Amino acid sequence: MALEMPYAVKRHVMIFLIFTEGLNFIEIIALQLKLERSMKKLVLNLHITPNSGKFEISGFDEWRNALKVRTRSKPIEGKANTELERELSRVLGAEVKIISGGKSRDKKALVIGNESKVIEKIASYKA
Repeated sequence: MALEMPYAVKRHVMIFLIFTEGLNFIEIIALQLKLERSMKKLVLNLHITPNSGKFEISGFDEWRNALKVRTRSKPIEGKANTELERELSRVLGAEVKIISGGKSRDKKALVIGNESKVIEKIASYKA
């Protein structure tokens, strides 16, 4: 899976182009909007059950408004979090990073990728 170029890198490329190519104000705004549209981000609420038999997205918890995810790893030294990021990235086809709840079963994860494809995959677990 090829990961997208991080936003900070794209922004540096844009600034480089501004100074080296002599772009005018309208071209700068157009380039910035294009960069922002190319970096689709989505935040997911997750409820994790560590130390399960296998990794799986087991459904959607309407009460918590979160995807229910089971991980094989024990929640020791961040192993379950590492597995969660790696496997969710694989399943969703997008980069996934935990942004809150590192030591909790309830987490928030940032998903960076094609937003419509990710939402479509998540919706299949919500049904």
